[in-house]
Amino acid sequence: MRKMRNQHDYEMVDMTELSFEQQIVLFESASHIAGVSGASFSNLIFANKRCHVILMTQRGVNSQVIYENLAQSIGISKFFSVLGDVTNNSHITVQSDFTINLKALQIYLN
Repeated sequence: MRKMRNQHDYEMVDMTELSFEQQIVLFESASHIAGVSGASFSNLIFANKRCHVILMTQRGVNSQVIYENLAQSIGISKFFSVLGDVTNNSHITVQSDFTINLKALQIYLN
């Protein structure tokens, strides 16, 4: 994953280290946003309409629908979900660990 991130010139950002104002500026200025489903994706409301979004989430949770609807409501048309498989047999929740098929992710990064 790190190698793919570097190949496509993505910057890793820990949103918990940014103020709310810094998060807004980051999302407003980003041409591409990729990450794991979570509260920080609510910042899509501040993203520009030409932004490409890749959301990684667990298969069977359906959290991607929330963020896809948010993206569509502000006019983002380049929204892609990459669904991963939960790594253990526990009950599937938004906190479950999951793996992503890197070949599938590569398709959206190109």
